[in-house]
Amino acid sequence: MLKITALLFLIVWIPLNATDARKYDVLWFGDLHYDEAKYHDASKYKYTPHQLKNFRHYTKIWEQYSPPMLKTAKEMFADKVPFVIHTGDWIQGDSSSETEKVAHMQKAIEVICAGIKVPFYPVRGNHDARGAGGMPGYTRVIYPFINRQLKKEVNSLNYRMEYGKDLYLFIDSIDVDYGWLEKNLADHTKYRWTFVVAHYPLIPPPTTTRWKFGGKPENAKRLFELFLKHNVILLCGDDHKFELVQYKRGNQFFTQVMTNSVMPAKWKASEFTGKDIAKRIFQKEPEKNFLLKDALSYQGWTGGGFAVLHVDEDQVSVDFYARKGWEQPKHKAVVRMKQTGAPEK
Repeated sequence: MLKITALLFLIVWIPLNATDARKYDVLWFGDLHYDEAKYHDASKYKYTPHQLKNFRHYTKIWEQYSPPMLKTAKEMFADKVPFVIHTGDWIQGDSSSETEKVAHMQKAIEVICAGIKVPFYPVRGNHDARGAGGMPGYTRVIYPFINRQLKKEVNSLNYRMEYGKDLYLFIDSIDVDYGWLEKNLADHTKYRWTFVVAHYPLIPPPTTTRWKFGGKPENAKRLFELFLKHNVILLCGDDHKFELVQYKRGNQFFTQVMTNSVMPAKWKASEFTGKDIAKRIFQKEPEKNFLLKDALSYQGWTGGGFAVLHVDEDQVSVDFYARKGWEQPKHKAVVRMKQTGAPEK
């Protein structure tokens, strides 16, 4: 009887305590912009009035708003997820020296990752390596950090991670390595879901006309066709919004999801159908015409906080948490469905 009881205990106990890669959540931060005045030495570098204003702005945010948001996110999810992602801009940047950049990045990692015991996977944001000694200082810190998360030596801003049946490609969207991306997407059919994690969005939001990811229309078109071909879900940041953009061509899908952790920001929603996108967003910019015919929908929400991805066999969905009331999702959305692809509005 004792042996049978012990066996039954093991049968029940193991699934409850083992990580199940078939169904899991991912805690997601983006654009945290950690800052302190001491990381900008005005005696060594001539800052503009705009830069000085931004330093004061982000320092205040980190004194008042970001710490309680981080605390809530960690308490709710840090011990319930297999890993955490960050879509760039750890810091406000604009260092005056390489030494200053190293200190700034080290402090940001210390503060942001405190209490998180699972792997934490970042990408480079446009602010992270900005300033004097920017890239050398940034890579001095971030390469060893990435190596520790992966438990192997990669020393690169482009790296891949497989979790269960899913593929995650973390890429430098400021200086895109198209060959690396194409090579690492080539075997995507082996995987259940294919995620590309980057800082820049590929689809320009309605608030800007600038191409960032790819730098110019022909590069963006190359990436768009690549992502559509491989049914990519792009996880990004940069625009300081929550966004969900859907594209479909036949049985191919491209989805762009954006998360923003800059605090504070008031919640405001905007939504466009595929027809609206053509009419309202891109009608005056003919170089973006390739983005129109396959567009399904655009949804955007201003706000600051964090997101949680829910990944399982049938679908990927996202919960956006924004002030005030981080304990409950401000909005829930389906990102991709296995059988029918992108949800049509």
